Amino acid sequence: MLIESETRHLLSVMDQAAIPGLLLKGQAIAQWAYPDPSLRASGDIDVLVATRDAADQLAHRLCESGYELFQPSGDLVALEMMLRREVAPGVWVEIDLHCRVINSPLFSERFTFDELMAESIALPRLGANARGLGPAHAFIHACMHWAATLAVGAEIRLKWLYDIPAFAKVFTKTDWQRLQQLAVERGLAGVCLGMIEAAQATFGADFVAVPVDLTTALREAARHESLDVTRLRDWRYMQVQAFLAQPTASLRARYLWQRLWPSRDYMAYLYGRQDLGYWGLIGIRIKTAFRRFLGLSQRQLSVASLKAAPHPPSAPRSCRRGCSGSRSSALSRSISVAEASRPGGRPRRRSVFWLALGSSAARRLRRRTRPRPILRGSGRSPGCAAWTAAA
Repeated sequence: MLIESETRHLLSVMDQAAIPGLLLKGQAIAQWAYPDPSLRASGDIDVLVATRDAADQLAHRLCESGYELFQPSGDLVALEMMLRREVAPGVWVEIDLHCRVINSPLFSERFTFDELMAESIALPRLGANARGLGPAHAFIHACMHWAATLAVGAEIRLKWLYDIPAFAKVFTKTDWQRLQQLAVERGLAGVCLGMIEAAQATFGADFVAVPVDLTTALREAARHESLDVTRLRDWRYMQVQAFLAQPTASLRARYLWQRLWPSRDYMAYLYGRQDLGYWGLIGIRIKTAFRRFLGLSQRQLSVASLKAAPHPPSAPRSCRRGCSGSRSSALSRSISVAEASRPGGRPRRRSVFWLALGSSAARRLRRRTRPRPILRGSGRSPGCAAWTAAA
């Protein structure tokens, strides 16, 4: 109810300023893809406007009504503005103000505002001027958001995957045909197929009733696309793809500069460290980028912190021997142990980072020096499923 009330307030401000816009994601999808809008939870409000000037104007109007603006990092990197307002003590409402369809350079230019508005649908429950993406565009937007979330290493929420079976229950034959046409034309067949398969793996293929001819067409078209969907979690690969997505050399240079030196507000929001200055946040950014470049995951850091910190005397014997117990219990103990390793409850972040880095380097060295098996037959490689190692 709170998000819905703030959405109406946002639409009222847009109407007074004569700024057309489209609601995205949860609030819009809930109005037509779910039997009851309350079944689709939303943590924030996403709205798309035509240009950055319109976004600046709308952000100024919202700040006059009590919202606080977090400055974006750059016009090529941060394609949205974040505003929030405290509606009650400790209760905040956030608005993500988009000037592109998605906050990712890989997908931001796939659709224009005018073509999205041309196929948009009315959302009368939210207001007379409320409009959202059409069914096919909403489906593709959900898939692009899923891919962009994987690319930055964030968690995929279950409600995002559940949108796919919700779409499938209300889609008509015309909607499926339009979805297939748009996905193939805009080079998004692999992204759409990837999220469909992720939803089917989570809820079951019978529950996610997507037409077989659609998945077949998407799979065939995905073979000819430049983006490898199986590498969406590969941070290095996705950074290169985002860099190459810029059409000219000057834009690529400006994009690289904005990635290396973002604004202080952007980094403070991203890393949740409002107490640090600019250079302190730059240090966190460099360390995070270095960890991602080496392929260190958050789980590896958690395990490393458990091994680095001294175990309290009250810990179980298995934990004092190196945590030979269950993996879940070891990971859950890593936070408390790391916090107890330094006076004042502050974790040993520096030693944890370097221990994880050394552990990763050792694993890579072992893989390179490990003797390769001798293969029987000719023309087969270790990557094939049918190869046989000699005894």
